[in-house]
Amino acid sequence: MKVQLPKDKYDSITTKEELLEAMREPVKSALNLLLDTLYNRKDLYDEISKSKDLTEEEKNDIIHIENSCKVYEELREKLINKKELSNYDYNLVGLVCATVATLMGQNIENLKFASTELKRIGWKIVHLKLDSKEDNKKDSKS
Repeated sequence: MKVQLPKDKYDSITTKEELLEAMREPVKSALNLLLDTLYNRKDLYDEISKSKDLTEEEKNDIIHIENSCKVYEELREKLINKKELSNYDYNLVGLVCATVATLMGQNIENLKFASTELKRIGWKIVHLKLDSKEDNKKDSKS
C-alpha cells in the first residue's frame, strides 16, 4: 500500500521528530487499533481456555501478546505525554504504522467480499420471494 503525504502540508518536514509531531494523532490511533487487536486476541484465548486446555503454542502466544501489549502501552504513554522517543521507539512507530496499514488492507478486502456476498444474498432473497408470490398467485387462480 503506497501512502503519499500531501506535499503542501509536509514539504517542510525534514526529521522524524517533526513528522511524528505533525502525525501524532494518526499514530496514536494506529497504536490504539493495534492494541485493541492484541487485546481481542488475548480475550479469544481466555474464552478458548474455558472450554479446553490450551496447547503449549497457544500459551506461548499469550505470553508474546502480553509482552507486546506492555511495549506498545509504554510507547502510547510516551506519545500521549509527548516524551522524547528513542531510535527504538521510532522503529516501533514505523512497525505499528506498517502493521496497522496491513490490517486495514485486510479489513478492506474482507469488507469488499462481505459486501459482494450480501448483495448476492439480498438479490436472491428478493427474487425467491417474488417467485414464491407469483407461484402463490398462480396457485390461487387455479
